[in-house]
Amino acid sequence: MRPRRGSRSGRRLGNFEVKSPAGWNAPVYCPRTCLLEIVGDRAAVLAADLGAVLSGKLVQTFRGGGAFVVILSGFDGDNRRAVENYLAAFSGYRSHRLIRSSTRNAEFWYDSAIKPERLDRNLRLMLERLGLTGRIAFAGRTVTVENVMVGGSH
Repeated sequence: MRPRRGSRSGRRLGNFEVKSPAGWNAPVYCPRTCLLEIVGDRAAVLAADLGAVLSGKLVQTFRGGGAFVVILSGFDGDNRRAVENYLAAFSGYRSHRLIRSSTRNAEFWYDSAIKPERLDRNLRLMLERLGLTGRIAFAGRTVTVENVMVGGSH
């Protein structure tokens, strides 16, 4: 996704606001270093939320499609590869790329024309077909798929 040369329109894409959970408050007597540490700990979470929303808006603006950030939590390598295969097989699929990963977690940029309701249904069917127990949560264009390990067997 590359804007046309000289197309710096300065167009506003929208607003984004997050209410922080109650546990994100700083202690009453928190010096500057304490505040910087607390803000730093939360910055990555807030930046990821903002990035997901703005990237989705950019894709809709320039391609007329939709992009999601898909977060896989609690998936080992084999199950993660299986999920990637399903994502590529879903209707409306355009592309996906890995944003970050660790041993049991991965985050993808998922570009697709699929509607959120259909993606939710497809993900639930995918978990069922893979024999996994999981939770699926949508927050805007961010989808978290959590593998809930029953008895450590998944």
